[in-house]
Amino acid sequence: MVTIPGVGSNGRAMAPLRRYLAAVGHQVYDWGLGRNETRQFEASQAKLEARVEELYTLHGDTVDLVGWSLGGMLARAVARSIPDPIGQVVTYGTPVLGGPRYTIMANSFSPQDIAIIEQRIEERRRNAPLTVPVTAIYSRNDGVVAWEACIDPEANSIDHVEVTSSHFGMNLDPDVWITIRDCLARTPRPPSD
Repeated sequence: MVTIPGVGSNGRAMAPLRRYLAAVGHQVYDWGLGRNETRQFEASQAKLEARVEELYTLHGDTVDLVGWSLGGMLARAVARSIPDPIGQVVTYGTPVLGGPRYTIMANSFSPQDIAIIEQRIEERRRNAPLTVPVTAIYSRNDGVVAWEACIDPEANSIDHVEVTSSHFGMNLDPDVWITIRDCLARTPRPPSD
């Protein structure tokens, strides 16, 4: 399993979650790419895909992805691009609709940049639908991402789980950790031949 940090953070932000998941029996890896930056999305996606393929080959088993905020967007993009080595995706505080438009970061993007990002999101959704199980954890108290943007209205294979913590609080919220633990305990999706 690989954890993917939110925007502007690195693997240290998810170290407590990794320690918890390791303590309950999971083999957990940091994404290993340093700080997660919005404007490096495509480059980060390509590197994360390579990391997933490496772990898939190393262990001979599917790789689960757990992503926080932008990390969840990356996890979903990787699952669309290379679904076979992915067991499942768990996201929390992740805007699946509208990209940065529905976040407090919207003002740091030009209207043209937001339009381009939204177009890319829609193209990915249309051309590469999600085929792996996804659990999307969201909160009406998020404060950074509009909770409505975390609800994926088109995908049937997505479970939505509501928690009560803030966006930054989700990373240390026991309810989020337990939800992730329970998701990871499910029988993994077998790899395709």
